[in-house]
Amino acid sequence: MMDSVSVLSDHICELGEGPSYDPATDTLFWFDIVN
Repeated sequence: MMDSVSVLSDHICELGEGPSYDPATDTLFWFDIVN
C-alpha cells in the first residue's frame, strides 16, 4: 500500500495519458505521450 505521494513536476501535459505502474518498485509513472 502506498504511504506517500510525491509531485516531481508541475509540467502541463498536452495529452496527459499513459500511466504505468511498476509493482517491483511500487512506483506509478505518468507519460505525456505527445512529448
